[in-house]
Amino acid sequence: METQIVNLVQPNPTIETLFQRAMDRHQQGDIEQAIQAYHRVIAMAPQLGQAHYNLGTLYCVQANWTQAVD
Repeated sequence: METQIVNLVQPNPTIETLFQRAMDRHQQGDIEQAIQAYHRVIAMAPQLGQAHYNLGTLYCVQANWTQAVD
């Protein structure tokens, strides 16, 4: 529900907001949603090293070694 409210209030979220959502999902253990969110962040801000690192960490959790090193 909270995500829906945020989306209504902020239809075009900033990179910071997207990154925070990705980290929230990551911390909540929602790996698939976190991966999708990190991909979105990276598409918009490829220079954001922490997003790449966090994404790689999630792929390691899944034992998806090929994706983890990309």
